[in-house]
Amino acid sequence: MERKEVTSLHASRSTLYDAVLFIGFGGPEKSLDIIPFLENVTRGRGIPQERLLDVAHHYEAMGGKSPINAITRRQAEGLHKALQGLGVPIPVFIGQRNWHPFLKDTLAAMANQGIKRAIGLPAAAHRCEASLERYI
Repeated sequence: MERKEVTSLHASRSTLYDAVLFIGFGGPEKSLDIIPFLENVTRGRGIPQERLLDVAHHYEAMGGKSPINAITRRQAEGLHKALQGLGVPIPVFIGQRNWHPFLKDTLAAMANQGIKRAIGLPAAAHRCEASLERYI
């Protein structure tokens, strides 16, 4: 989208959106986060503890954390910089379904900061029940 279109969109609809909410999956940041993270992901699905421990070994093999949070932060920062460069100076927040910052906490923080209307950007590779519908 070229600069003129985005700037015009923002100028004509400035009352519609005062923030962007980047909605991510989340992932463990350190080894101690792995099991609580997996319990969040599988909550209510009856996944045996042994299976969670098996999956935890995959995270341990990657250094005890997932790269997804760092990727999500870089994407949100890039979006914020791009919007600023286009003359759309609105904040970009991150809310995640399965790990910090949790979506509900981000929404509360946004409300406390006076954000009234935000546009959500789900960071899912494709639409399916696990990637989008669980967020709604």
